Amino acid sequence: MRFDLIAVGDVLLDASLPELVPGQRVHGRIELRPGGSATTVALAAAGLGARAAVVGRVGADPAGRLVADALAAAGVEPLLARDEEVGTGTFVASGSAIVADPGASLRLVPEDLPPLLDADAVIVSGYTLLQAGSERAARAALDRARTRLLAVDVASANLVAAYGVERFFEVTTAVDVLLANAEEARVLTGLEGEGAAVALATRYRIACVKLGRDGAVAASDGTVVRVRPEPLDDVPAIGAGDAFAAGFLLALVRDAELEEAVGAGSTAAVAALTRPQGQR
Repeated sequence: MRFDLIAVGDVLLDASLPELVPGQRVHGRIELRPGGSATTVALAAAGLGARAAVVGRVGADPAGRLVADALAAAGVEPLLARDEEVGTGTFVASGSAIVADPGASLRLVPEDLPPLLDADAVIVSGYTLLQAGSERAARAALDRARTRLLAVDVASANLVAAYGVERFFEVTTAVDVLLANAEEARVLTGLEGEGAAVALATRYRIACVKLGRDGAVAASDGTVVRVRPEPLDDVPAIGAGDAFAAGFLLALVRDAELEEAVGAGSTAAVAALTRPQGQR
């Protein structure tokens, strides 16, 4: 089966808790759902009607089974290796506080991947590429992709700085589409917004800098476009950038012009922000 989009990388169990008050018992709803950057991209793609899959590693534990079952129920093919020694990674958010344990995701190895990643778009998470435990698997994914658009989402300014900018550029020479947020783009280029997108577009066919609530700017072959969404209320932005990536890449493989693709990404991001948390 050929997919519209395959995402490779971090597969976690997300837990959203009410904001905790030290020393007090708090009553409220606790949401559990599949998480991680690669997972969120695949879920967003499936939500847009795409045939989507996620490749990753989870623990051989109840959390891993919960994640796999939830992905399948949402229409995402869970191509997941099972780790017998380390549990499924977990991401916990309570108000503005976040605790992340990558767990089995950091033990993703090339042997966990299918021989070929056959999809219109393949995206590899920077969290997987930029960390020593999973780097070989991410590089294998870049090599095994049989796709119209090979993409990397940088994912972490701190990780790319530690990894090395020139090393990052060398490893991603085959990439068609680079996605980065403003901070990540600044680390890669020393520039802001549009300037960073233009600079990155000299290395990649398409470069897109996600600017949070200020939208996004993309550059390709001398064309620069920027889309600013309507202002939103102050809601948690977790997952919006991944939803943007899904909408953006799906529009591109459907032959949308660059401006239309940025608009599609922004629409997907806004939908992720305004959707009830339990549906993300």
